[in-house]
Amino acid sequence: MRKKTLCSNGTNLRAAYIAPHPPIIIPDIGRGEEKKIASTSKALKTISEEIRQIEPETIIIITPHSKMHRGAVTINTAKIIEGSMRQFGCPDLNLSANNNTDIVKNIIKKCKKTGFPYAAVDMSLDHGSFVPLYFIASELSNFSLVHINYGIMLSAMLEEFGSILSEVIEEKKCKSVFIASGDLSHRLLSTGPYGFAPESLKFDKEFVRIIKEGRLSEFAEISPVLAERAGECGLNSFLVLSGLLSCYEYSQELLSYEGPFGVGYGVARFKVESIRQEEDDEESEEVFNGNKKFILPDSQTKDPYIDLARKSITYYLKYNKFLKCKNADGIQSGKAGVFVCLKKEGTLRGCIGTILPTKSSVSEEIIKNAVSAALHDPRFPPVDLSEMNEIVCSVDILSEPEEIKSVADLDVKRFGVIVSSGSRTGLLLPNLEGIDSVGMQLAIALQKGGISPEEPYTMYRFEVIRHE
Repeated sequence: MRKKTLCSNGTNLRAAYIAPHPPIIIPDIGRGEEKKIASTSKALKTISEEIRQIEPETIIIITPHSKMHRGAVTINTAKIIEGSMRQFGCPDLNLSANNNTDIVKNIIKKCKKTGFPYAAVDMSLDHGSFVPLYFIASELSNFSLVHINYGIMLSAMLEEFGSILSEVIEEKKCKSVFIASGDLSHRLLSTGPYGFAPESLKFDKEFVRIIKEGRLSEFAEISPVLAERAGECGLNSFLVLSGLLSCYEYSQELLSYEGPFGVGYGVARFKVESIRQEEDDEESEEVFNGNKKFILPDSQTKDPYIDLARKSITYYLKYNKFLKCKNADGIQSGKAGVFVCLKKEGTLRGCIGTILPTKSSVSEEIIKNAVSAALHDPRFPPVDLSEMNEIVCSVDILSEPEEIKSVADLDVKRFGVIVSSGSRTGLLLPNLEGIDSVGMQLAIALQKGGISPEEPYTMYRFEVIRHE
């Protein structure tokens, strides 16, 4: 848990919040029923008062209930973002705000540069955004908005998008707060609208623990099966928040949790203290080096990159949690995108990566992507612990992608390629077996992105340092 003295340090992200969005909490809609969730109302009023004191230029909100795309985040490009509660019987209850189009353009630019999948769409204000903003607007009227709907994506991708938002906020020097809108389990009570599922209790208990301990990266460890059976709608918002706050030091507090209607509502605040620096606390150094806490007799080679990838997978399969490692011996300092690929008997068994870094070190990036490659590549069943003796790992450390204008700027052995058209993106690593021409490399990348060679697209190239 990070607990430090708050200070005014010039970070442009000043605070972040988790907020639920039950329309019934608005008195005009609840008509007295809102009194049953008085703790949630009080907590939302508390964060609204804090936001008034911060006086942000922009509120960035991510929601589950606007336009959603599978495999891409959806970014609102409307100049004026407005909506009402018409669908809940209150057509005269409406809100509007100017879109911070400068920030939006820079998020889109960053997505294009990194090959991150997005859709740019004019959207109305959904109730997932309306409810938190209803409370905020009662305290603060002069702010612009950035309105985003998360996509159905791997947890590592959602965390990566959070880090993209952080980079844009700091580069554009935009005084901001961030709202992760999401309700928790929808199946807490047999008398509730969605019935009862025992997984709901477990999911909400995990949420409370993660917030209290400040371990937001552990949202990525929640089983997709658990989340689905709980019927939640907030986990992807929380994953974006995790990626965003991984770039900062912060203190956190759970302000309220309740679920009297059978749906869990949690309100939490995160006060940003500084840009995150290298940590040297004992907890973050639980690595596999001989003088640390955990050693696994699982070395495949003397390459520390491959060793860390393999040990990360084995540790997760044994203990169902991530290996803690800030900076492993022999691995480069700084941050970078990382791809981890697994093969079994010479055949691909999983490959997951991040184009841009989502963690504060290359070591952490390897750990998360190795586990994702083993367990979350949708093309393959999860790797079992019994397979590890047959699994061969490779680790690619990526340079930052650069836009190119012509295939003449590519070299199939030296450069990987990213192609992007709207929300569709395809990526292919360099120097792959059987890929011996730029034409073949480009064709496969286009095919992976679902992009026709006949339509306009943007190309980027990147280099890798490969460990295999």
